Amino acid sequence: MGKLPNLRSIFASARTLDEEKQLSRATFYRFAVFVGSCVFISLLASKSNSSARDTKRAVSSAVTQVFTDGGLKLV
Repeated sequence: MGKLPNLRSIFASARTLDEEKQLSRATFYRFAVFVGSCVFISLLASKSNSSARDTKRAVSSAVTQVFTDGGLKLV
């Protein structure tokens, strides 16, 4: 079985060198924005999850303290 042709070279031969450079830059920038948005969303989710854990820990601590101090005390 023969070697399959390189699809990139087939499509690149249909474009001028300037068009190929422009397409390559646009593709790179789109990929960079995609990776950057993935990192941003991951950090945002991580901070949200960490603050939720901190809130849960604080509520759990407060509830534990109320029950170990002999119940609610009204002032």
